[in-house]
Amino acid sequence: MRQLRPRHIAGSLDRYAAYFEDERDESHFDPSARLRWEYSDTGMAYLSYSEGYKSGGFNFSPDTANPDGSSRPGHEFEDEAVTAWELGVKQDFMDGRARVATAIYRSELEDLQVTSWGGTSFVVGNAAELTVQGIEIEAQFAATDALEIGGSYAYLDHEFDSYPGAGCSVVEIGLGTCPNSSGEGTKDLSGERGAFAPEHSASLYLDYNHAFDWAEFNFHVDVNYKDEFFLDGDLDENVLQDSYTKVDASISLMSLEGTWEVVLYGRNLTDETTYTASADAPLSPGVYIGWVEEPRVYGISAAYNF
Repeated sequence: MRQLRPRHIAGSLDRYAAYFEDERDESHFDPSARLRWEYSDTGMAYLSYSEGYKSGGFNFSPDTANPDGSSRPGHEFEDEAVTAWELGVKQDFMDGRARVATAIYRSELEDLQVTSWGGTSFVVGNAAELTVQGIEIEAQFAATDALEIGGSYAYLDHEFDSYPGAGCSVVEIGLGTCPNSSGEGTKDLSGERGAFAPEHSASLYLDYNHAFDWAEFNFHVDVNYKDEFFLDGDLDENVLQDSYTKVDASISLMSLEGTWEVVLYGRNLTDETTYTASADAPLSPGVYIGWVEEPRVYGISAAYNF
């Protein structure tokens, strides 16, 4: 029986060790400007404009090497450029007991750098053009000296203006449904929402403090909501994270001198199953790997300062 050596296995996967050196030379001019208007003692507005970039680089991986170890197309990715506008207003009410901040923004990105699963490693490439725009609102209200309530809401419009060379999923390639729009294993995601970009996000919190003669009591609860979003850049429907709401809470008691503290806490009390990312499993069409976030966690902690 003939033994298949590692290099032969890599060759059968069209993946080879990379043995090459390269260099890049970049120069950028990134202007920015900001206007601020304090229209009253309790409010201000601002308008900002900025340009920026993220440096390009190289993929030194088996997915971007030829059999002889030299580089092949895809080993280098270009710098990413962004032009951003933001208009915001901040206003205090009720003698400073309440505050509302609102911001409207728009960012236009060219040669967006995206990370995709190449089959045996993650590869960075450029996704042509992307427009990100939305609105964010934050508010806080001190109902009493002991009780504070606050929250936020964000709407995100995240759309590829042009992305003809997006990577296909392993399932699409295996079933032969990958369009190969811009080369083998690619599809056109122009007009689609990108990964990790929930359309709606919101949060609420409540914080209550009360001081006894011998200790300080605190109760805090956070409620966080996220709309559904994709967990991988190929926008595979099988790695769509469902919308979820997570609740974290804590009750603490601390001495007035700060020498000791006892905390009863709980995280993800709704026990939502969520992931930070997901990807196609190598050589296993229809199988996925994922990075799971912590489930429901609760406990008690104590500290004493000598």
